[in-house]
Amino acid sequence: MGKIGFLKASSDEALFMDVEEMRRLCCVVVTSGEKGCRIYDKDDETVVPPFVAKQVDPTGAGDSFLGGLVVGLVEGLYVPDAALLGNLFGSITVEHIGQPKFDSMMLQKVKDEVQRRKKQCNLSSSHNNDHDEFHARLSPARFQHSPLQPKLLVNGHLCDRS
Repeated sequence: MGKIGFLKASSDEALFMDVEEMRRLCCVVVTSGEKGCRIYDKDDETVVPPFVAKQVDPTGAGDSFLGGLVVGLVEGLYVPDAALLGNLFGSITVEHIGQPKFDSMMLQKVKDEVQRRKKQCNLSSSHNNDHDEFHARLSPARFQHSPLQPKLLVNGHLCDRS
């Protein structure tokens, strides 16, 4: 366990482990679906807010969360911002039946926001500044190309707005 930097568990999985003991060894991230997630790190506990989503199928949400978290960490985001990115991808995933298809325009907007956030954090001495702003800036990118977005009728055929 001494070589593990992060441990991700769902709230159901966390019931079977001693979170207090684990947080002494590594950063523990516990996902709670529509409630977002909590980060337990040494003496700190941070609640990371969720994104509103209409759940259709929860399959794969944990994997999508973990993918977003890891990408955020690899990109150099602070853990709460990386977890917010995980919440974003988890929320998109639950709105699909089966494997989600992430819209390339939405992914580019998220990438742009991650780069913007990274620059913002590098210029600031406080890593928690404007976390709510980062959440708000990710939300429009998420909802603009939602799979539940209304379709357009073109020549008698339903088409995506993208």
